[in-house]
Amino acid sequence: MTKKIKLETKFKMLDVWVSDGIRSPGITQTERHDQIDNLSALSPTPFSHGVANKQCEMPIYEEAIVVLFWFCCFGLVLYGPVVACLLLYFKPKLGVLFVAIIVGTSLIIPSKFSQGACSSYISTLILKYFSYKAIWQEYPDHSEPFIAVCPPHGLFPFGGIAGAIAIPR
Repeated sequence: MTKKIKLETKFKMLDVWVSDGIRSPGITQTERHDQIDNLSALSPTPFSHGVANKQCEMPIYEEAIVVLFWFCCFGLVLYGPVVACLLLYFKPKLGVLFVAIIVGTSLIIPSKFSQGACSSYISTLILKYFSYKAIWQEYPDHSEPFIAVCPPHGLFPFGGIAGAIAIPR
């Protein structure tokens, strides 16, 4: 049996989507950090330029699932009012039904935080689609509040949304 040599490192990088399942109920924080270190790229110096820019490979069906999810959920914010106005003008009964469905779903959307939602299949695909990576020097102290910085992705803060999914993982 070979003994694994632990590299003294200051910098760690992890493709967050591979970390699903690390947060087990019976695992200690130290064991969890060891598992994350085993999945992470480690370096004693800052990562060179472009290392974090590599895209995760995805089958086309996974990409299609993510695109449809974003189009249906977040795209509705953009095209929903236009569709509602057109339906209300040309097909009033269908327009009222559409508006009722949108208002009804809006009332149930602000729900409690769910750890399971952050580890769901669609959450994993979203993190993989955006090739979301975590880069850090030391683990935060989870006994106190901490701030995690998430860069935006274009005009819409996809990085912040992916961060909201990734951090609880």
